[in-house]
Amino acid sequence: MPKADHSAAAGESPTFAIDLKLDDTQLASCIACGLCLPHCPTYRVTNEEYASPRGRLALMSAVNQSASASQSFVEHMEMCVLCLGCETACPAGVPFGQLMEQTREALVDIKRQGQRRKGRAGRKGKGRRRKEPAGRKRQGRRRGAGQAGRWQQWSFRLLAHPRLLRLSFVLLGVAQRLGIVRLAQRIGIASHVKLPKIPLWQRSLRRAKSAHAGDRGAGHGQVVQGDTREQTVQGQEARGEAASKESETASEEMALTAETVWLFTGCVMDAMMRHVHLAAQTAVEAVGGQVVLPGAGASCCGALHRHAGLRSQAEKLAFRTMSAMPGSAPILVDSAGCGAALKDYGSLLATQEAEAFSARVQDIHEWLATKLADGQAGNLGGNGQGGAGRAGSQEAARQGGAGRGKTEKNSTKVAVLDPCHLRHAQKTHQSVRQVLQTSQTLLPHIELVELDDEGLCCGAGGAYSLTHPETAAAIGQRKQEAILRSGAQVVVAANPGCLLHLQEDLQSHKIRICHPIELLSQKVAGRTYAGRT
Repeated sequence: MPKADHSAAAGESPTFAIDLKLDDTQLASCIACGLCLPHCPTYRVTNEEYASPRGRLALMSAVNQSASASQSFVEHMEMCVLCLGCETACPAGVPFGQLMEQTREALVDIKRQGQRRKGRAGRKGKGRRRKEPAGRKRQGRRRGAGQAGRWQQWSFRLLAHPRLLRLSFVLLGVAQRLGIVRLAQRIGIASHVKLPKIPLWQRSLRRAKSAHAGDRGAGHGQVVQGDTREQTVQGQEARGEAASKESETASEEMALTAETVWLFTGCVMDAMMRHVHLAAQTAVEAVGGQVVLPGAGASCCGALHRHAGLRSQAEKLAFRTMSAMPGSAPILVDSAGCGAALKDYGSLLATQEAEAFSARVQDIHEWLATKLADGQAGNLGGNGQGGAGRAGSQEAARQGGAGRGKTEKNSTKVAVLDPCHLRHAQKTHQSVRQVLQTSQTLLPHIELVELDDEGLCCGAGGAYSLTHPETAAAIGQRKQEAILRSGAQVVVAANPGCLLHLQEDLQSHKIRICHPIELLSQKVAGRTYAGRT
């Protein structure tokens, strides 16, 4: 392992002052064993030490001691996907994700200070541009923002405004159909960015009540729109102050007849992939649940902001999200990245209210797996056949791991792609397999197969595929090769970033990628599931 000298790695000057405020004990807990290297996607595609968790920790330690860094340090910190695969592999329990987020927060502070200095200098110079000495870079050009340049900060702010976000995607979809996006890519503007086909219209979740619940009778679930008159508790900068009285009153007004759960809809997923929310709703209703939709306050979880070092924005969004889903009902999330963020509100806000809120959050497969294990299959695992259906689900579960159960000759091979935030952050990735295996009476024609890359990141990484498209594409190529080796005809991934990042490449190989909950919901609704006709 090379010496932990960021200036040597950078080979450049000047440096700039920075205080990372990292815990030296946590940094020193890395024993430099190298077990993290095979699990780091950026190291795998570059073979550079400073593109590995071990190398980045060495850089952090050097900068933490010297209180100065170079542009090269910034680039190495920004290049991390934050997949947390290194944390799972680390025998010493180094909190790499926490250290990386703190580092990016410090870089954002430096960027803001530079912008303020630049603004003051501009006002003093009355708009005149000061000539810099030869060979010296202007302070204001330094990126040092931990993946949060000015344009990204503005785009992140858009995530908190669902109507504007949906409008933006519609306009982008129109540009796609008119060929404007393809033209821009051909002339070199965002040439490495891959965009799936953006829907111009999406079915409203509000209408799902009559479409799904109406045919099942009062005993099954229905969609109830959360109280949006004041966005549930909007205006109270809610540190979980949503009183239990409000929750009880809301429950009485809704006249709930089944187990109630909140369904977190989020920002990008609701704007581009609302069909996954509809599928999640169908699955919840099939086991007797009742879906409640949060108000506009829960428009964004803040995951992208926190990963980029924008902690204050992430905290504001966390307060709004907590206010929009009061009470004690479970909060189901069908996006692995959002689920990981919501489960980490206790760490982000450091309050008892946030801890209590995070304890209510479950990935939708995590919740369904518990219901199916308890025999509450309903129309999902047992196809509405009562005891016989339950027995069938239990038998399917006893048949063992993925691909070991009895399958038909012409079965469809379905590969399970583990999103990093489900596998490494939430550590609940096995629940996807449990749900699909337990539902074999409903999905008898699928054969689950495993990928041989030990859950290596696909390169999506939230906004990573936009900020580092070439590296993301190289990482994604490795995942694609693993999928091709598996012989899968369908790939399921419980995270929108993974779905969008790999969709175009897999379609070129005639492989369909979808959310695992879609397989279940399509069959419950009487339609053929993905991969079969």
